[in-house]
Amino acid sequence: MTSETAYDHAELAGHLGLRDWQVLAAREFGLLPAPDAAGRRSAASVPASAGEVDRILAAVGEEYPVGGPRSAGRLAARSGLPVTPADVAALAERGVLTVAARYTGNGQSHDLFAPAQLDRVAEEQAGALAAVVAERTEWIAAGLSVEEAARALGWQRQDQFLEFAQRRGLVGKHGHYARADIEALTR
Repeated sequence: MTSETAYDHAELAGHLGLRDWQVLAAREFGLLPAPDAAGRRSAASVPASAGEVDRILAAVGEEYPVGGPRSAGRLAARSGLPVTPADVAALAERGVLTVAARYTGNGQSHDLFAPAQLDRVAEEQAGALAAVVAERTEWIAAGLSVEEAARALGWQRQDQFLEFAQRRGLVGKHGHYARADIEALTR
């Protein structure tokens, strides 16, 4: 420990018998308070944190958080549904999943999710998961892909449609646009 009176997250992890990422994930999950001593945790706050170790392990588990594609694969394997990374993002937007950590690479930030929480969602919130997957698949089935939309408007190139859609404020999801919006443009 570099200070007698305060712990950084790595020192707190060592004191609690956790790994660094588990402490960071616990903070994201709201299981640990924010640092209270100039970006560090005071020695006085550590005993309360020690009482949360079992809850932290139950929430974040033993496995390092995973990104959207691996999260989708894990949910798909446990639920039998065709889960995609877009579904994982939708679950996070709805508050069903909590971002456990973030990874930044190549100038982009990627949300990471605790495998233990993914398993709980597949088991305990199967209805919410099924609803998200159904909404995505219904949107795709009812919509037109970029290629189909471009053809419907008589264009050979998809980039022409994408520029047109942006100018017109057409909103696409999952690589598809609402069929009614495209049909309205052909009348």
